[in-house]
Amino acid sequence: MELILVRHGETEENVNKILLGHLNACLNKNGHSNSIEIADRLKQEAISGIYTSDLLRAVQSAGYIKRNHPTAYYQEDRRLRERDYGCFNGAPFDIFLSEYKDESAFSRPPDGESLYEFRKRIQDFYQEISRIYNRKDKVIAITHTGVIVNLLSLIEGNPLDEIVMNCKWPINNELIRLNI
Repeated sequence: MELILVRHGETEENVNKILLGHLNACLNKNGHSNSIEIADRLKQEAISGIYTSDLLRAVQSAGYIKRNHPTAYYQEDRRLRERDYGCFNGAPFDIFLSEYKDESAFSRPPDGESLYEFRKRIQDFYQEISRIYNRKDKVIAITHTGVIVNLLSLIEGNPLDEIVMNCKWPINNELIRLNI
């Protein structure tokens, strides 16, 4: 299977370095434009499935791709949501970094999700699509930075505590192709 990972388009919160987590936000003008460009790049490809986070910024990005692939299976999937940062959802990213010091795999921000819980739901998604699709299929997942980084780390066999140190952080509307 070829898994095509797409980070959702840009939002004003992304520009302002706000940690959205599970909060909804709309794409900004640039996010819409870039999502259209990604959809055009994928237009001629035979896509078997399109999966997207159920958060608005990802659903809006996925909509452009879906228009070009009306026969592909489509699903909004909560497992593709960004990590739930709890009380830090909506906070500036630097506030999260300065106030939340315990980032071990099993610790969780107040009212949020641990790295272990986050990784588990991403792993469940990955195992499911690996069972459903075969080597000839192309599947697109429109999602968030944390999900992409975790998925890449999972596929490469890296432990949770190495994610932040050894990863390339995807930019908005980045497209990453993996042959699995």
